[in-house]
Amino acid sequence: MTTSKLKLDIIIVLQDATVTLSKQPKEMTMKVFFLGAYSDKGREGMMSSSYDARVKAVSAMVEKAGAKLGSVDYLQGPFDVIADAEVDSYETASGLQAIMMASGGWDELLLLPTMDIDKALNVARTVGGYPMPGNE
Repeated sequence: MTTSKLKLDIIIVLQDATVTLSKQPKEMTMKVFFLGAYSDKGREGMMSSSYDARVKAVSAMVEKAGAKLGSVDYLQGPFDVIADAEVDSYETASGLQAIMMASGGWDELLLLPTMDIDKALNVARTVGGYPMPGNE
């Protein structure tokens, strides 16, 4: 059996001169956090909702983008909720954030992607410094 990749997400399997196409599931490559403060409209809506209803609705929404909702926690303080999701790219997370903000349910919704700190530190160590203007 010979396998080759075509357009990153389609695998062609050649087996006894029979060609089978199968779409591979999206690979989740990053975790992001959404940290939000409800608007008055969002808080009013929560009065006729519940934790389970919100998790179910938001989970269905992110799955349409090929993402997966993780934990959802309600908070005390200046922010109302924090949730994490597994997404395939920053652009997917940004699209989710944009549609949530467009709903009018949020005064503020921060998008906080996680990062590999060791990779960042290695890049900083490799680069060594920034040439300030005038000190080239």
